[in-house]
Amino acid sequence: MVLLPLGFLLIQGLRARGAIVLRRRERRRVQHQRSLRCPGCGYDLRGSVFGERCPECGTMLT
Repeated sequence: MVLLPLGFLLIQGLRARGAIVLRRRERRRVQHQRSLRCPGCGYDLRGSVFGERCPECGTMLT
């Protein structure tokens, strides 16, 4: 049996946790883009006349 130092295991756990958090953020961002919601406030933009800004919070839309 190979014993790994506790510090190594801790670092690997933190890296895995960071990857999970980043993946969740990216998934949420893509879902917002697909659902036609404002990335700033989540305002439903379906049926709105598209402009440069969200009518609710003023966030720039891309």
